[in-house]
Amino acid sequence: MDEIKYRAWDPDSREMLKVDVIVFDPKAILCEIDKPYIYDQYNDLHAIDDVELMQYIGLRDDNHTDIYEGDIVHIWGGGDFFTGANKYDRIIEVKRLEYHDIIAALANADNIEVIGNVYDNPERLGGID
Repeated sequence: MDEIKYRAWDPDSREMLKVDVIVFDPKAILCEIDKPYIYDQYNDLHAIDDVELMQYIGLRDDNHTDIYEGDIVHIWGGGDFFTGANKYDRIIEVKRLEYHDIIAALANADNIEVIGNVYDNPERLGGID
């Protein structure tokens, strides 16, 4: 079975949080928030509406770093899924609605490296450094 993991970007603290628990029915548990919320690694509560929730896509890069939605991934080598050329060097953003394209690109790449995410490193989407 695939591992199901999430992380969350908190725009107020500008911090990426590890999500330990997601509670969809807060009425079932005594809590400070009356809508779905998460517990982060610090045992702090955050309303789901107040953070950007990102799911682990089930793949890791060459450094064994988990790849999540919102990650910026550098892929290179192999055949070019994007243009049909023999070699490629691309930076892509992992987006939920493009999973099939992303997974196909990652499967065809010789090398994969998470180089940031769209919140901490939006400038990385501009090109290859």
